Amino acid sequence: MIERGMFDELSQLGNDMEDQSAFSRPADGYSAGLKQAIGFREFGPYLEAIGAGSSDASDEALETLRRRGVEDMKLSTRRYAKRQIAWIRNKLLPECNSTLAKSIKARPYVLDATDLDKWDALVRVRGVEIAKQFINDEQNLPDPMNISETAAKLLAEAKEKPNSVLAWKRFLCPVCSKAPEETMDGVARQVWLNGEDEYNQHLRSQKHRKNRTLRKRLAERDSSSPGAAFLNKRLNAKDEDSD
Repeated sequence: MIERGMFDELSQLGNDMEDQSAFSRPADGYSAGLKQAIGFREFGPYLEAIGAGSSDASDEALETLRRRGVEDMKLSTRRYAKRQIAWIRNKLLPECNSTLAKSIKARPYVLDATDLDKWDALVRVRGVEIAKQFINDEQNLPDPMNISETAAKLLAEAKEKPNSVLAWKRFLCPVCSKAPEETMDGVARQVWLNGEDEYNQHLRSQKHRKNRTLRKRLAERDSSSPGAAFLNKRLNAKDEDSD
């Protein structure tokens, strides 16, 4: 990405961010749109230093910010990949397996991209072949377990450890949920999370922290109003769950 001009693209995007006519909403940190994408927010300090002018930042300081941004981007990418793998393993594959006894089956295919020199043969060509078979003759699709050794191993593990979201304990977040009086259309909004892992991840999310801070601020601003008791009750409520 760097060799193909990532920093030129970042600089242009940074310039567009300064041009409010290029965006319908005002600047709000890195919490919306492209600004929250991996590969941009990590270089915020670097872009700010460049925008301040060379007189305010030495070449050495800029290079330090640049290297730090690269390392942060690698870390964010690895974390994102782990979350994707966890979602596939814990949600997608179990749900696909739950359809195997039904008339309409969801078949997950795993293509082995370990050896990038064989990408075309093992991933691109094989993936297109499976897609064409699905379109033309869905009944005679190849067995997903026979695509590769990697596919057989991963799919076998998923069958041995079923983890359907239908069997997970569900958690309601009272902080991010909204009562009818808190919404524009008067319709309640409930935020449910499937399983402890997803719930704990939600508690660490920027959205949850932002909502919690907002509720605290509203409660402190008007502690004597009737609505304050309502806000404090929701803020301090224990997380509910249902079967």
